[in-house]
Amino acid sequence: MRTGAEYRHALHDGRRVWVSGEGLLEDVTVHPATRTFVDEYAAWYDRHFDPAWQGVVLTQPDANGDPAP
Repeated sequence: MRTGAEYRHALHDGRRVWVSGEGLLEDVTVHPATRTFVDEYAAWYDRHFDPAWQGVVLTQPDANGDPAP
């Protein structure tokens, strides 16, 4: 599972994103049309590492003792 920062970094891979009425976005992580979505997805990834959320976002440990998202 990656962190929110790793998710944000992965979005800087040369992708070209066009938004109707806005045109080509240079950076989806900071543009007002997409930033909120990126922020929420990054928060979701980070919740997997937050002990307060692990009971909600992870399954019970498997036979090897490893929980899954």
